[in-house]
Amino acid sequence: MATENEKHLANLAFDRFRSMQEVPSLLILDCETRRFTIEQPSSPASFRQWCQEVDHAAASGRSIICVPVNRNNKAEIEAMGTGLGYSLWPPRTIVPEPDPLPAEPDAKQPTPDSEARAARDDDQRRRLLARLGLP
Repeated sequence: MATENEKHLANLAFDRFRSMQEVPSLLILDCETRRFTIEQPSSPASFRQWCQEVDHAAASGRSIICVPVNRNNKAEIEAMGTGLGYSLWPPRTIVPEPDPLPAEPDAKQPTPDSEARAARDDDQRRRLLARLGLP
């Protein structure tokens, strides 16, 4: 069971990446084959799509996770992954690239789509925290 401090730290980590101006990279780990890759989503929408693709893969039985990482630390992340015994694979080899989304409107006011997307994001975050053992 996760402590309150662990829950707080996990929430801070996800909130930090959610509020960033720059879209973070995604470290994708396939725990069965001990492979990893670093994907570089081009936009917040693409970032969400990558997370959803990994979520679908995990739901279908694959032992796979994704973690947002700072784009500036790519060499450190690669060294850490190989140091843990994982093999670095090229992008788009562990999870296929998501289909592109239609362009989003620039409106700042909440729309039914943005509210639904926020609910999906919260649900996805909740599932990922549950997989990490952090309710």
